[in-house]
Amino acid sequence: LNERGQKQARVLAETLLNVLAGAEAVALSSSPKARCQETLGPLAEGLGQKVIVDPRLDERTFGEDERLLLGRLRSFLADWKSRPGDVLVACSHGDVLPALVELATGQGLEFSKAMWALLTLESDGRLSLAEVQRTVAGA
Repeated sequence: LNERGQKQARVLAETLLNVLAGAEAVALSSSPKARCQETLGPLAEGLGQKVIVDPRLDERTFGEDERLLLGRLRSFLADWKSRPGDVLVACSHGDVLPALVELATGQGLEFSKAMWALLTLESDGRLSLAEVQRTVAGA
């Protein structure tokens, strides 16, 4: 990340540490791309956690069709939903996050850099979109 990206990552970490206060278990998952891992770095440090690299969160490869992308995202969501009580922070890319949110919640959402969305796992196993921040304040 460049200097601006590092500042955004620090502000995001501060914001999410407040949002996640009181959470019993937090898992941090990242695309294999260094920029995603670096984005979660300050949050991981603040939580005393490690970032888990998950190739299912990687950006689309050239020629990867929608069916393959949705298949890996369904697999990712199924793994997360099988851990009730966990809070998941996932860092991915602009070509993956909208598909992930729509698949999870049925709601379309356009992502931009330095944006985050909070999904909650309801008692009936359904995921809902609880909060969206279009920019990281202070970054």
